[in-house]
Amino acid sequence: MSPGEGRQGAELKTIFSGKKEKWLPLFRRMLARFVRIGGVDLNPAKTALALSPAGAKRPVIGMIRVTSKGLRVALALRGADTMRSARLKPTRTKSRRFSHEVLIAEPADIDEELLAWIKAAKRRART
Repeated sequence: MSPGEGRQGAELKTIFSGKKEKWLPLFRRMLARFVRIGGVDLNPAKTALALSPAGAKRPVIGMIRVTSKGLRVALALRGADTMRSARLKPTRTKSRRFSHEVLIAEPADIDEELLAWIKAAKRRART
């Protein structure tokens, strides 16, 4: 789940260009934590990074968008009653794919709670 050279590297440069470049170190830290989960692939696109089960581009279990305020992680957690937290908010857009989102603005936000949400989205993708 590490961004490689070539096309992925070029897409990451585009996503983290300009004022958004300041969030790249935080993204790299988050990526290092995601590697511990295993079984999750990162698929850069033009404006965001999709999270999907390893070896599959679909279903997408999450989407990372770089904003002026940090990394906005949207997750497919629809119907997950156990996912109650002040940090985890309903998505602001009417997404059919994603139900919740969390803002990652500092290293402390990359914690076990975030990893648990990623794992839950991964499990839900298999059911």
